[in-house]
Parts: sequence; C-alpha cells; structure tokens
Amino acid sequence: MSDFQPIVSSNLESAAYDAKGRTLTLRFKNGTAYRYARVMPGLWKKFQKEFDGKEGRSAGKFFFKHIKPLACEQIDNWK
Repeated sequence: MSDFQPIVSSNLESAAYDAKGRTLTLRFKNGTAYRYARVMPGLWKKFQKEFDGKEGRSAGKFFFKHIKPLACEQIDNWK
C-alpha cells in the first residue's frame, strides 16, 4: 500500500492505494476510515489529481461521483 497522501477537503483527510489489491483506503476528518474495493489504477490516478483543490478541483465531488458508489467496509482501528 502506498503512503497516505493528504487531501485538501472539508470532509476527506487522506488516502492510500494498494495497487496489488486494487483497494483504496480513505480517512475522513470525522475520524472514520473506509476501504473501497475494486478501484482501478486509472480511477486512483484521476482521484489523486483532485487532492490539491486548486483551480476548481474538488476531491469531495470526485469521491461522491466516482468512489462512494463502490463496495466498501469501515475500518475500526486505522489510527
């Protein structure tokens, strides 16, 4: 799994991607974390481009449109 990368967002805190398992782990600012299954590398790369929040980019909007609909599980002990 890659290191967690910070996200400029009011809701999302950071994300890490496991290319081998094709899973995305997202940490939220409210203290919860979720692992999303079947995240293709291309989707991860597009999501990463939204992390800086510059020039109208929004990681939150991208998340709600492209990632939230995917199967996921909540991670209890992520800290």
